[in-house]
Amino acid sequence: MKCNNCGFNNDGDNKFCINCGSELTPVSETQNLFCQNCGFENENDNRFCIKCGAKLKSQQDSKRYDDNKNSGRKKNKRNEVHNPYGKGLHKKNNADGKTLNLKPLWISAGIAAVLIIIVIANNIKNNSSPGPVEDIVETKSSNPAIESQVYAIASKFVCSCQSCNQLPLESCKCGIAVEERQFIREQLERNQKPNDIVVALANQYGWLKAAFASEYKVDKSKVWDPGQTGLKTY
Repeated sequence: MKCNNCGFNNDGDNKFCINCGSELTPVSETQNLFCQNCGFENENDNRFCIKCGAKLKSQQDSKRYDDNKNSGRKKNKRNEVHNPYGKGLHKKNNADGKTLNLKPLWISAGIAAVLIIIVIANNIKNNSSPGPVEDIVETKSSNPAIESQVYAIASKFVCSCQSCNQLPLESCKCGIAVEERQFIREQLERNQKPNDIVVALANQYGWLKAAFASEYKVDKSKVWDPGQTGLKTY
């Protein structure tokens, strides 16, 4: 059954998506929604396109957008009627009775504001960009059986952070590796099947070892290539 939230294909008896945890809804209860960016047909409950990742607009949002757009046109039209100086040009008389054109002043002020915003954004980015997260404390399950399965599933992957020398997922200590193992742990606690967890982990993080690629139905772009720093390209 395809998840209406993320588009992941689950088993027909699953009640919740093993990829995002959303409750699964039969297809017959939904209507398709087309992505305005790439035209791909998505489920009506999807918030983002499962093909290009663009944010989807529901029929209600599209109607609201059209109403606001039409309302803005009507408002501009009324302003044009009451503006004695014409569109795009606002004039004001100074103390000497001469006509003052404020349009160049507005353009200069707008350019200055954009430059200030760019400078502030760059400063925030430089000051807040964190490096690789190391040595995060990992909360393990008190159930030895679950921890054994976490290790078994993780051993089929390489850490996908691209900054820890491509270490095995079961032993890497970086923040991304801890996050991936926690994903496995949560799915096991929800009684999801190990094979389904492997597919979900590959779809979300990638870097499935090539030796296991033939056993699971995952996109080939999610397979790790030891000869490259990124995902394997076929």
